[in-house]
Amino acid sequence: MARFDNAGLTLLKRFEGCRLEAYQDSAGIWTIGYGHIEGVSEGQTVTQAQADAFLCDDAAHTLTVLNLLTGGVTTAGFQLNAWVTPSRPETPCCRC
Repeated sequence: MARFDNAGLTLLKRFEGCRLEAYQDSAGIWTIGYGHIEGVSEGQTVTQAQADAFLCDDAAHTLTVLNLLTGGVTTAGFQLNAWVTPSRPETPCCRC
């Protein structure tokens, strides 16, 4: 099973940016931290530690899905980093 590495998390953090107060993204979805959308509501705030935990949980979920889709195919860390970063909740495929 492939793992997401620190370089991938750094890339996600740079790509997403972090907002500690809930905001509506371009699709009108309430979002917080580094693009976290599950259970987020207007006026919600989080600490930096909570935002980091959401990011790790969201990346782990995406990695689980990718591991299922790749079915044991050996992948390099940089490949996973490239797949996980654009597959964040902002992309329509992740809301299916």
